[in-house]
Order: sequence, then structure tokens, then C-alpha cells
Amino acid sequence: MVLLPMSSPLERIGLYLRMIKFSHSVFALPFAFTGALLGASGLPSAGKIFWIVLAMVGARSGAMGLNRIIDRKIDRENPRTRNREIPSEKIRVAEAAFFTAISLAVFVFAAYRLNLLCFKLSPLAVLVLVVYFDVLYALQDIEFDRSRGLFSIPQRFGVEKTLLFSRVFHGITVVLLLYTGFLFNVGEFYWTGMAIVATLFLYEHSLLKPHDLGKLDIAFFNMNGYISATVFLFTLLDYVV
Repeated sequence: MVLLPMSSPLERIGLYLRMIKFSHSVFALPFAFTGALLGASGLPSAGKIFWIVLAMVGARSGAMGLNRIIDRKIDRENPRTRNREIPSEKIRVAEAAFFTAISLAVFVFAAYRLNLLCFKLSPLAVLVLVVYFDVLYALQDIEFDRSRGLFSIPQRFGVEKTLLFSRVFHGITVVLLLYTGFLFNVGEFYWTGMAIVATLFLYEHSLLKPHDLGKLDIAFFNMNGYISATVFLFTLLDYVV
């Protein structure tokens, strides 16, 4: 039995936030707010915004917590991830499971408070969050995955095809964003934003070469954050201006 050192409440909170990579929520929240703007044809009420934020935080926290629990044995063997909170036993599996259950319960309750349709679709949202796959981020572990026979996209198809898949997926994203604009009959600010988003995607992929992945963190974290913020900002401008 491993005895964990005593830590303050703030330190424990910090451990859980690092476990779920809370800072990466910057990817998801702007898209959620964009959907809220489009769905409400303008600014939603303060109450709706509160429940949207709570739903997004609960959903992402629960999905990341479950992912960490499922992958804990693999993470313990991987040099890049062995110091994560569960493999290093800073957080026990039972604690992580309790945190995950509470997070998903918060998400379902927040979805219920938004409207009945959100509540009915909440299990589907959880499923999508749990079974999604990384493409670019998984390039960091390609050699480890090969040595363990893990079925990641980079391990299965190699670096060049993985980069190609990522370009295709991002191209589909741009097409869907354009279709969304036509569907909701948006104005010029939205289209300007989508032009910027397409340019950011092109720049993101210019940072990555099959023989040079040194800028992977910039491409994955920074650029995706800029893209999601741009989508939201220009959708917001379209409605308020």
C-alpha cells in the first residue's frame, strides 16, 4: 500500500486540474458559446450562459478523468506520461473515479437545466467525448505505441499519413463552418472570421513537417486555441454589430 503525502486543499485542487488539463478548456468553451449564439440568434441570457459553462466544464472534466483512468497502466509505462497524477499515485484510482462520476453528473444536470433536448442528447455527448481519438497529439508517442503494439493513428499509418489525415479533418471542419454560416444566414463578420480561421489552419499545418515535429505543441495547443476564439469572436460580432 502506498501512503500519499499530506497536501493542502489548494494543492489537491491543483492536482485534479492538472489531471484533466483544465487549461485546454480554451478549445471547447468558445465553440459552445458560438453554438449558443447561433441557437439563440443573439446573446443568450446570463442563466443560460451559466449552465452552458457548467455543462462544458463537467463534460470535459468527466471525459478526461475517465480517459486517465482507462489509460493509467499505459501511462505508467510511457516515459512521457508516467508522472501524471494517477500513474504517479498522487491521485488514487478511486478518487479519480469519484471525481469523474461527479463531473458527468454535473454535466447531465446542467444539460437538463438548459432544455429537454440537451438533456436527452447528453448521453450521446458523453459517448463522443469518451471515444474521440487524437491525431496530431498522438504523434508524440508514436515510437512508444509501436513498441507496445498500440493502435493509434500515427502508429498504424505513420507520420506522413497522420499529417494528411489531420489536414483532411481540418478541411472538413472549415467546410462545416461554412455550411453553418449558410444555414443560419449569417453576415459579413462571420465570413471574415472564417477566412481567418482557414488561414490559421494553413499556418498550423505549415509548422509541422514529417521530419520535424518540434513545433507540435504550438500547432496543437496555441493554434487550436486561436482558431476556436476566432470562431466565437466573429460570430459574436456578427450578432452584436
